[in-house]
Amino acid sequence: MQITVDSSQPLAEEAFSLLGNVTLLPKDEITNDALKNTDVLICRSTIKVDEALLAGTPVKFVGCPIIGTDHVDFAYLEANNIGFAAAPGCNANSVSEYFCAAVLKFLTDNSRKLEGLTVGIIGVGNVGKRVAEKARALGLKVLLNDPPRAEAESDFENCGLDTLLSESDIVTLHVPLEKSGKYPTFELAGADFFAKMKNDALLINASRGKVIDQSELEKALDNKQIGAAVLDVFYNEPEIPESLHEKLLIATPHIAGHSYNGKVNGTAQIFDAVCKHYNITKTWSTESLMPAPEVDMVEVESYDNLEDVLYFTILSCYDIMADDEVLRNHPGFFYSYRQNYPLRMEFAQTEFATGDEKLATILSGLGFKKSNC
Repeated sequence: MQITVDSSQPLAEEAFSLLGNVTLLPKDEITNDALKNTDVLICRSTIKVDEALLAGTPVKFVGCPIIGTDHVDFAYLEANNIGFAAAPGCNANSVSEYFCAAVLKFLTDNSRKLEGLTVGIIGVGNVGKRVAEKARALGLKVLLNDPPRAEAESDFENCGLDTLLSESDIVTLHVPLEKSGKYPTFELAGADFFAKMKNDALLINASRGKVIDQSELEKALDNKQIGAAVLDVFYNEPEIPESLHEKLLIATPHIAGHSYNGKVNGTAQIFDAVCKHYNITKTWSTESLMPAPEVDMVEVESYDNLEDVLYFTILSCYDIMADDEVLRNHPGFFYSYRQNYPLRMEFAQTEFATGDEKLATILSGLGFKKSNC
């Protein structure tokens, strides 16, 4: 089997060399000509998967180790009997950790406490479910809004959008972009949406940029209808209006899901999908291949402020403001920074040691590993 893989995909060569001959290519070199001897293509969303790319090639399976599929022409794949798989949920935990970092940054900046706060989660799929778990670990009251799930699942506790907006101190969006249909999300967050939020609430969007009407968000921030906003995605990426950018608490270049672990999860899911497609019995483990985290142990003997110590512990794994600083100082780096994103390991790679039972429970709930020492 001849397999062509985007060279930016972590551990791809280690995985797919078990199935055939692997050719690693940077995204700019994955072209129709380059695929003339390729059976399986593994690529990310930077590659448009369509007739122009695949016509006249022997490619019979395409795997995308990411969650989004907007770049794929499914009609062409189906018409030409080309198999396909994405990796839904591969980076869900990464996004939930981004959520934690954003929330703790907001709270510490404003000297606010976790106790008594409510988070409203709009969109409760793979990512939203993980965010809910983290929010509950932090002790937040959680409200969920997902009309499609409420319609399909009789036991899903759906909170109406108006109620969620009026009661939530933090509102976080994790919906797909739908421009039509029964539950459209295009510009879901507009003037009426912001008018219903608390005037000191935090808005987070790490889903799709066009879910928010950015001009109305800017007005809401100017008029102090909401307290702050954190955006990882933008309406016309990579363009960010300077007037909006300067008003955001945090602005990052679509990297919420870019943890190393999340990318490796994508590799593993596509490896399994290729095996299933070709009826191959193979297993592959990443355990011995994962790099060491920058900080492998955090010790907390005592603390004065819970929010401060939680933010400090999260910073040991992920400094969200470093990502903000890159984009703020060099907005033209949006895509290049994504392509060359620094190593970011998830919380589970870092151990903690503390004698404080409450803190230990929270850190364990966030995914940190309790030390046996």
